[in-house]
Amino acid sequence: MDVLDRYIRDRSQKDPEFKEELKKADERLDASLMLVKLRDEEGLSQRELAKKANVAKSTITKIETGQMNPTFNLMDKIVTATGRQIKLELI
Repeated sequence: MDVLDRYIRDRSQKDPEFKEELKKADERLDASLMLVKLRDEEGLSQRELAKKANVAKSTITKIETGQMNPTFNLMDKIVTATGRQIKLELI
């Protein structure tokens, strides 16, 4: 475990607000990576995906850059517009 990992672990244990913000950042990163992978696999630009999903291009951009933590319904709308589905799992 490196210095950063120890800092994050220790700060998360001491500061519930930090822990919650870290969780939100992880969720934004997951959504971002999912959308970028989807676009890449489907060969779509942000504009093309936005048009298919009937959302603003800025919405796709904000999700991909981590500026937005999208709802499940929004991600489902975007993903299903490509004919794909989201699979939820308990871990």
